[in-house]
Amino acid sequence: MLENNTPPHVYRRMFWLNFRDGMSGVALFWHMEQHAGSDGFDSFTGWRNGIRSNYGAVYADISNGTVLSSRRLEAHSLGLQDYKLMDFCRRKLAEHPDPAASRQLKEIVAEAISDNTMSALDTGRKKLEDLAERLAAR
Repeated sequence: MLENNTPPHVYRRMFWLNFRDGMSGVALFWHMEQHAGSDGFDSFTGWRNGIRSNYGAVYADISNGTVLSSRRLEAHSLGLQDYKLMDFCRRKLAEHPDPAASRQLKEIVAEAISDNTMSALDTGRKKLEDLAERLAAR
């Protein structure tokens, strides 16, 4: 279950798992501004009312017209960007098949997923960027 104590890399990693499994880049979670009946800026309000979930991705202050994104939303955004890079590589490889580069793409994804840390996903992102540059130059 995704909650406010779920590590950010989990939100980013969803995109990598979707790519590995041949699914679309969509990786949604419930709910952007929902805080289960509590104040998103003060998680203890929910605890006082017996509600323990806070799964919002943005913290909206309607009174002041401001929004603050959470680290979960920022990680989710990184995952979407990662997915776009993976998909770019996949499309380039479909245009100009290269078995070695295809294996490399699969290895990058598998390695980033297996470590299950933000650092591994960052490293995978850099490798994807390098691969994308090489594939774009063809």
